[in-house]
Amino acid sequence: GDSWGGGSSSSSWNGKGTISEDTSNVYRTRVTGSPITGEVVEWTDNEGWIRPIADINHPRANLHGGKIYVHRKDLQNASFLQAQSLVRFQVY
Repeated sequence: GDSWGGGSSSSSWNGKGTISEDTSNVYRTRVTGSPITGEVVEWTDNEGWIRPIADINHPRANLHGGKIYVHRKDLQNASFLQAQSLVRFQVY
């Protein structure tokens, strides 16, 4: 798909759970070396968008207005994210 950066591995802030590294998606390559911080700007029942606080050095980083897609299957220890929450995550 066109959703670069869909998964990640890290802890979220505000007790909202974590975003996991989905090992079933072995085709994904990690873009960031260590977890980064971002704000959840939108969340529906199963998916949403995170805007990284810092710039990401990747050719597709400005797609979707700089937001990164996340699906519920990428979450760890949570079943949803809350808009305006800060999260730490890996970009794939």
